[in-house]
Amino acid sequence: MIKLYLCGLCILVTAILLNTFALKVGLDTWYSFGPHFFNKGLSCLNQVKVQDLFWLFFLYPLLLSCGYLLGIYLYNLI
Repeated sequence: MIKLYLCGLCILVTAILLNTFALKVGLDTWYSFGPHFFNKGLSCLNQVKVQDLFWLFFLYPLLLSCGYLLGIYLYNLI
């Protein structure tokens, strides 16, 4: 149970940092992309910049998984 909590906590902190970074450099976050997607469906993809799609669907999940790996690493230190 502690392992699961620690991994979740690391993912949460990573997500907060990544969202802050995205806002600072002008990338879309799921908070800004999500409402457009749920209102317009797949047609909203035509209005989103390529770098935002790359960020949301490739880099962001990849970096969140690094938060998971950090949680596993910290758990193994305990």
